[in-house]
Amino acid sequence: MLEFLLRHDEAHIQASAIVFDIILILFSNVQVKNNKLGISFRNLLYCGTFLTIIETTLSWLEDLPNCALSFYVINSLNMLVYLLIITLGFGLAAYFELSFGSFNNKKIWTFNLIVFFAYVVILISNIFTDCISIFNLDTKVYTHGPLFYTVGVLFPVYSYGFCLFIFIRNFKNISTRIRPALSLTFLIIVVGIVLQPLVNGKITITGLLISIGMFILYMTVETHDYMRLIEANQKLLIAKEEAYNANKSKSAFLANMSHEIRTPLNAFLGLNDLIIEESMDFETLELAENIKSAGNALLSIINEILDISKIETGKIEIKNTPYNLGDIIRDIDVIIRTRAKDKGIPFIMDIDENLPNELIGDVAKIRQVIINVLNNSVKYTSSGAIVFTLRGSVQNNTLLLKMQIFDTGMGIKKEDLSHLFESYRRVDLKKNVNIEGTGLGLSIVKQSIDMMGGSISVRSNYGLGTCFYMEILQTIKSYETLHEYLHMQKQNRISKITDSFITPNANILIVDDNDMNIKVACGFLKSTKANLFTANGGPEGLDLLENNKYDIVFLDSFMPIIDGTQILKKIRSNPKNINYNTPIIVLTADALSGSKKKYLDQGFNDYLSKPVNASRLKEKLIKFLPKELIDLTNTTVKDNNLSTPKNIIKNEIVMPKLNNHPDNLVNWKEGLNLCRGNKTLYRELLDEFIRIKPEKRLEINNAFEKQDWDSYNILTHSLKSNAKTIGANLLSDAAMEMEYASRAILAGENINSNVALIKEKHRILLKLYDDVQEELLWISF
Repeated sequence: MLEFLLRHDEAHIQASAIVFDIILILFSNVQVKNNKLGISFRNLLYCGTFLTIIETTLSWLEDLPNCALSFYVINSLNMLVYLLIITLGFGLAAYFELSFGSFNNKKIWTFNLIVFFAYVVILISNIFTDCISIFNLDTKVYTHGPLFYTVGVLFPVYSYGFCLFIFIRNFKNISTRIRPALSLTFLIIVVGIVLQPLVNGKITITGLLISIGMFILYMTVETHDYMRLIEANQKLLIAKEEAYNANKSKSAFLANMSHEIRTPLNAFLGLNDLIIEESMDFETLELAENIKSAGNALLSIINEILDISKIETGKIEIKNTPYNLGDIIRDIDVIIRTRAKDKGIPFIMDIDENLPNELIGDVAKIRQVIINVLNNSVKYTSSGAIVFTLRGSVQNNTLLLKMQIFDTGMGIKKEDLSHLFESYRRVDLKKNVNIEGTGLGLSIVKQSIDMMGGSISVRSNYGLGTCFYMEILQTIKSYETLHEYLHMQKQNRISKITDSFITPNANILIVDDNDMNIKVACGFLKSTKANLFTANGGPEGLDLLENNKYDIVFLDSFMPIIDGTQILKKIRSNPKNINYNTPIIVLTADALSGSKKKYLDQGFNDYLSKPVNASRLKEKLIKFLPKELIDLTNTTVKDNNLSTPKNIIKNEIVMPKLNNHPDNLVNWKEGLNLCRGNKTLYRELLDEFIRIKPEKRLEINNAFEKQDWDSYNILTHSLKSNAKTIGANLLSDAAMEMEYASRAILAGENINSNVALIKEKHRILLKLYDDVQEELLWISF
């Protein structure tokens, strides 16, 4: 018996493959998970092992004597090999589909099933018809029948062709780590099946190569590590989806919160303003002023939460439009001077009046960042002064705005400086427990400045004060100076109405489903002596608009049954409507970014966000009512606006006796001015610059050597700001050039030319850094 087995050399290899397959089956049953994918893999393994067993058996059975039983046994097993080959083809396609695919076309899989069963019928008939292939016991060779190529070969080729189609179609969905393994598995199995007919009679290799392919598949795809990776990726995808949905829910919640909170807050603050206007009792007025202060603080907190939410969800974009720098200065003066005055703190504005006035940029964000930082200074300063300095440098039709905000407040601890711009983070809580705020103001400032491509830095001495320094690059639209613009504004103010007017013949309609909001609006407009008409809700408002003529309409946007937008569309869609051309102003608590544009695009004439106040309502009357309806007879004209800013009195700063030769690399006067003449603070800045220089220089050079442009960009950006703070303008400009070049590389813009620029000027930057350091070492006050 042993001699019989050993006569067939090809059977030895196949027998070894069978032993190997059995071991692999044992391991796969222990380690491969019992899910659809794992079951599919094991079925492939069973199928390949069965094929190898049959091929090995056929090698031995070919030596049987010629008889009918031997003929049917051998040829039945041979047809079973054909069947297992096509089964492996469709099985591999199903495995790839389960693993990585999304091909769920049931018609194609139904067609494949029909092909499979048709092939089974043909293989069974082959035993009796010799149509495909028959083994002849007399000659010991296989004889191909008339359908061998058209059926016996074509059907298996179709199955593996379909498998290849599935593999290629889903190739992008396959992890790059296992692409080579799957490709090799498919190739080895196909080679074994194609090669076998060519070497038949010499060696049997189909089962062997299938075993090798399944082993590769097991070791690379079906191991515990890979399955854990798949599960981890699935969990991450689920977590990502949940986080996305949660973020959408948060945004929706905040949008609703904006409306729900602002609506009652509108009534709350509006009614309180009426008390302040009309009450003659001192104690009542004092309480009402306290309510107003608390209400405005609450409104500020709501606005900050909404702002940070919009930034986090990417809904805020930079909107560059022309604006007047003088308007921002006037707003800052009005808002901050009032708040500082309430605390008894001098607010000083040091403005370079020769700066261009007409610029292009995001005026809302610039105004917000300046006011937020100044508000911080007011909150944390109890004595001394607050100084806002505005300077700039013009180059190639752009203005680099340089803003410094210095206060003599409580200062910031060194360990807290690194956390200063984090969201919802308030530093030194024990000392600041009575100071209101969300911890969002400076976070919004930092993110807004980053979005505009600017920079912000801070220096502070705990217990003595803090200095913020901001830089923002703006495009110049006109070279009219601030001095010229502010002087013209002052001349024009005489004609502005800043107190009151009457319009007794005007018919005004206020539509709102909230009674308190109606009372507030009516109370604000009471002094105008206008004819006020009100509607409590959309249906009543629409009825009035269809039957009565009004000169102006204030229309709430969010109302049940029929909202403001629907009312507007009905009025504007009917040219015969009596109020077809009447100005309609939307009143809404929807204060999210883009809301104003949305309502104006819908057809409203103007937009007022809640809570509204008397002056804003009256401004709309002046803007939209016919001039003949406005009576200015009893109007009191006041000029309470900002006059031309005065520079700080120079004798407030004691200048040190320093060598300020034009060839010096550090402009001591400019550096000291940035510190408001505080020699101690300036000395500390210089000492810090000297201390960190060796480490920073090494980091910059290492980043350059490694061509780590991300780190290089961050480091040169930092050097630019540090140098500018101490007055080392040449070094700051050189660092800025390297910063912009590395930023362009990261953005994929002119990579080769920017890399060449950095390589050319990097050594110059380091030499300038060294020279500044050397000059700093002998500075003395």
